[in-house]
Amino acid sequence: MKKSVKKTKKNRHKLPPGPGRPKGSMNRFTTLKESFLAAFHETGGTAGLVRWIKASPRNRGAFYSLVARMLPADVNITEHPPERRVIIIRDYTEPAKGEGGQGFTVQGGG
Repeated sequence: MKKSVKKTKKNRHKLPPGPGRPKGSMNRFTTLKESFLAAFHETGGTAGLVRWIKASPRNRGAFYSLVARMLPADVNITEHPPERRVIIIRDYTEPAKGEGGQGFTVQGGG
């Protein structure tokens, strides 16, 4: 009688992993990316892409769909309030009023 083995993440692969990409061989993704960039430049580059986008609303939608896929899925932006700074402007040519001859004024900045 055959034993049934419940498939779990741990034991679903009976064979060990393969050797992977042979050393020195070209990565297929790199080759695909280079081919895509070559086609992009051959068809007009950025100017050609802009013409294609402007040609129809459907092209514009396809472009924005591609852009959305290239953006990171999770972006954490934390907005910090601006720091308050005090700027001291010194003018030694004429003393400031009420400073007893110290010669500086204080102005707040934000």
